[in-house]
Amino acid sequence: MGMAEIDLKPYIAALKMAKGLHNLPNNCALKRIQPNQNNCLANESSIIWENGKITQDMRIKLKNVECGELLIQLDWNETPNCKGLESE
Repeated sequence: MGMAEIDLKPYIAALKMAKGLHNLPNNCALKRIQPNQNNCLANESSIIWENGKITQDMRIKLKNVECGELLIQLDWNETPNCKGLESE
């Protein structure tokens, strides 16, 4: 089994500015993250505004294995009675 590291800071920053994004068209890229030594991205990853939500699709290269990649999507869901991003 491999492991990977991802940086959530760009995604969290996009979530915090989401209140002013309601006039953007669907599939608008808010930020593009390039692969580098500090993340395990296999290729560029975009943070996207779509249907009132912010998502990020990533192709992650696994470490400590012979080979392997993982496709993941980040999607923030508010939970009732949870402070979420407002607590910062």
